[in-house]
Amino acid sequence: MAAPHVDRNPRGQCCTLLDLTDMAMVSMDVQAIKTLLTLLGEHYVERLGALIFWNPPLIFWGVWNSLSPLLPEVTRAKIFVIDPSKTASLVELVGAEVLPTEYGGCAELAAPLGKQG
Repeated sequence: MAAPHVDRNPRGQCCTLLDLTDMAMVSMDVQAIKTLLTLLGEHYVERLGALIFWNPPLIFWGVWNSLSPLLPEVTRAKIFVIDPSKTASLVELVGAEVLPTEYGGCAELAAPLGKQG
């Protein structure tokens, strides 16, 4: 997700929401997550507005706790882990106008969200 209007997003930053609902250990590629976080932290730190992990499984916390200390503080400050019970925090962070309704916003998507796999 990214703010649809330049006046609302003058720095050209993006906000990415990764919905981890129903994610299991077998589907978690730790190396891919590490590579993504490193790439964002070292090469695209100015473009990253927020990286949101939504509804992470318990195993996520072990991975996050081992990888997060390796990230620069400026990158860690842009990463959020949000539980569905904290939908208001997500709406406040992203903005209801660009957040799909299934995450507590009021944006209607042109194409429905689908599950991978």
